[in-house]
Amino acid sequence: MLPKNIRLHLFIWFWVILSFIFIASFLVLTASGYTVNFKAKTIQKTSMLIITSDPRGAKVFLNNSLRGTAPLKIIHLRPTLYDIRIEKEGYQKWDVTEKLEGDKYIREDAVLFLKAPKISDATQGDINNILKEQQSNIPNEILVKIPKGAKNLTLNEAQDALLYSTDSEIWMYYPNMPEKESYKIIARFSHDISKVTYYSDDKHILFVENGELKIIELRGTNATKLLDIPTSDFGVTNDGAIIYKDGNKTKKATVR
Repeated sequence: MLPKNIRLHLFIWFWVILSFIFIASFLVLTASGYTVNFKAKTIQKTSMLIITSDPRGAKVFLNNSLRGTAPLKIIHLRPTLYDIRIEKEGYQKWDVTEKLEGDKYIREDAVLFLKAPKISDATQGDINNILKEQQSNIPNEILVKIPKGAKNLTLNEAQDALLYSTDSEIWMYYPNMPEKESYKIIARFSHDISKVTYYSDDKHILFVENGELKIIELRGTNATKLLDIPTSDFGVTNDGAIIYKDGNKTKKATVR
């Protein structure tokens, strides 16, 4: 039998080597995009989040934990649900819940709007810069697909998505998609809505509800009040400003 001190050294070296192998294996797995789920006793492929903000430099919170400022790439995320929140001083917060799946990544491009829009008198140049709404050039083959009573019919610039509304709902119709997938409700509200139209980026929808001008993403998230507005008659300029009437004056609201 080996002497006691030699057996002790061999025992220590055994655990040192075993620990090294375990740590090295864990690091190799992590570097390869895998993580160990000890609770489920499985090895999972990790996910990644790529986050940008407009304006840049907004704080990015993941499950209420500050992870940095946008633009930001967060790697080696365990596949599960994540609450993503983006904040910047002077701007309204942006948030969404995403389900991450293994070996995939999700990109979020957050557009932030001012808490207090800058209101000024509109110039003739501002008025001339209002985007033309594509309401009169809708093909008949699309019009016949839209429910009776639909209002505010507007095509996007690519002409592959028709926006419309009912009394308290906002809908999209996608003519190039299969029939069962071509209609999508964006949002439903407790008050009637009016003047539903695309924002200048074609990624948001503007609408008036109960005297408030609001904006919502095409996927129905981040419904945000921009300002109180005395009329549902407004226009959007190429650079995203809102032009509206306030009594006898024409006003411009800079919302970004």
